[in-house]
Amino acid sequence: MKGMISFDIEGILDASTSLIFTPFQEETIELLSERLAAVHVFDCSNHHLVLKLNQLKEEELFFLFSQVRTSIFSYAERLSSFPRVWKIFQDNSSKLQLIALGQSRSFLSIQAKTAQKELYAYFSSSFLDMVQRHGIFKAGEFVPKWLVTGMTRDVEKTYKRSNSPWLRKCKSSRINKPQSVEKALIFIANRTHTTFSYRELGFYCGIDNETAERYVRMLCDVGLIFCMEAYSFRKRYEYVKGVRAGFWDNGLLNVYKNNFSEIDFRTDVPDLWKNWLIAEKIKKDQREHKNNTYFFWQSHTHQNIDLLVVSESGEKQAFMVSWRSNRVINPSPLFVKYYVDIPVHAINLTNYITFIT
Repeated sequence: MKGMISFDIEGILDASTSLIFTPFQEETIELLSERLAAVHVFDCSNHHLVLKLNQLKEEELFFLFSQVRTSIFSYAERLSSFPRVWKIFQDNSSKLQLIALGQSRSFLSIQAKTAQKELYAYFSSSFLDMVQRHGIFKAGEFVPKWLVTGMTRDVEKTYKRSNSPWLRKCKSSRINKPQSVEKALIFIANRTHTTFSYRELGFYCGIDNETAERYVRMLCDVGLIFCMEAYSFRKRYEYVKGVRAGFWDNGLLNVYKNNFSEIDFRTDVPDLWKNWLIAEKIKKDQREHKNNTYFFWQSHTHQNIDLLVVSESGEKQAFMVSWRSNRVINPSPLFVKYYVDIPVHAINLTNYITFIT
């Protein structure tokens, strides 16, 4: 997630204009509104509101915005006149404050680059946030719950599937079959951190390979999933192609698994654990402003490395994740043979805290 920094509520509240990339628009607004005395929220998923805003003249927009100090725009990428709105707030930064939330990373990245602003990202609270709030022991007790519900306040309330961008009638989206995107999310949810090809995904969804790849990139762009490519120097038996995907929050994962049963009644706990840990690791690195790159490694002989992290300086570390703390994890012999200089760490219930804090 290069080019973004972790959600910093203090920095956002102090700035005259801020851009926030998040799939959780409603939760982010709730977090911000708790700290603001007065705020006007413009929900740009409301088509009629967008039409009215696009029709208003500059002086009319200024009058509207000046009624309160702070205006929050959700789904900002859906407002075609957003650059005009942004300019009004920039020109009146001593009087007005703008906080713009969007689902599209690409759209917000362009706005941030043009305005020379930082782009924040909010993927729900992190484990480190919870440690600071509850303490290390209490936070550890919550982990079984978070594997199911995720780290959001209430995923079924704060993630609005009805506002999904692929459901919009928009020429630029090139989404002809919204149901195929939903099927892609179900496929990924049931194959979390398992290698798949775009051909397999396309076959399941009834679309071609290129469309399947485009849909996956779109789902990454709107902050629902993240993808990892295979780490390979084309050595014998190594996977070269294929992709693995995870969800930024386990609540999102379980929405598309259609399963919120407690972990005592589930057979997919190792998958939930792996997704949660890897997502939390990436969130931690992002919070520390680390521009790392993330891969998986797999051989055609069924040997695996769950996560391979390459730092900006080129340092590499490999990780294997296990739900069972009493299980001995032996590094892949083939990986160790090929990449003797890359240390392999086993992560389980006894040592995960140092991995994600």
